Amino acid sequence: MEEFIALFIEYLKDTEIGQINDSILLHIKAFRIEGSFGLIIFGVYLILLGYLVYKATYIPKLFGVFLLIAGLSWVIDNFSTFLFPEINTQFLFIFTMGELIFMLWLLIKGSRIKTFE
Repeated sequence: MEEFIALFIEYLKDTEIGQINDSILLHIKAFRIEGSFGLIIFGVYLILLGYLVYKATYIPKLFGVFLLIAGLSWVIDNFSTFLFPEINTQFLFIFTMGELIFMLWLLIKGSRIKTFE
């Protein structure tokens, strides 16, 4: 570990502040892009969950629609990072409230669902 710290200090001595700033900015942008991949997978999960909730008979179909819309908004918002980076899709964040509505329904009413025999 001490060798790594010594090498890092030598690296800092040999580089200019502009290079360090550019490196930090590169890592921050890379983190955002990597996070977008995870959120695309989460959006697909919500789409599948919305489909299952829509097909279920003991959960209101409206929650399935909310989850489908929320999943689509996650997928569209994060795909736009790669396909259309100049388009602002932050307005889609409001559609992610379907997840919260479903969570509250599960907490309040979902525990009172009778089990199937």
